[in-house]
Amino acid sequence: MKHDFVEYAAEMFSSPHPKLLYHFTSLYHLNRILSGKWITTTESNLAFSRSVSPRVVWMTDMQTPDNHGLLFQDNMPDELNKTFYRISVRWKDHFRLWDKWSEEKGIEPETKWTLIEAAGAQHTYKSWYVSEKNIPINDWLTIEDVRTGKVLFKWEDKKFIRQE
Repeated sequence: MKHDFVEYAAEMFSSPHPKLLYHFTSLYHLNRILSGKWITTTESNLAFSRSVSPRVVWMTDMQTPDNHGLLFQDNMPDELNKTFYRISVRWKDHFRLWDKWSEEKGIEPETKWTLIEAAGAQHTYKSWYVSEKNIPINDWLTIEDVRTGKVLFKWEDKKFIRQE
């Protein structure tokens, strides 16, 4: 047993990427995600610098939603507030760091910094990841209410189960 833990710990610290990423969402979008059983791609911010914008799923390796550009108005209705719910997602090899990905896609440096500053993300943007593919339910681990810390759904026995 001790040997297994040592191997696991060595893998965690030697891995070039996180084992989990987090997708933050609102109640409105969470209901759509749950009914569709996918986190679907949306237009990326590269629309500001290109005529055709790749569609992505946004994620971060940070557990908190602060300073990621998720809340643009203090008076945003609760059902649209993307800081309320967190979906934990298993790492997939097609996930890309946004910082590198955006440059490879041709974002202008001035546009990139404008987006980072508008999001208040000067200290968090290097934690952003994107997927150009939809993320299916079997790649999620949990859905949590960020405000209470309560796990609402959890992947168990090859299915997503509502927690009581």
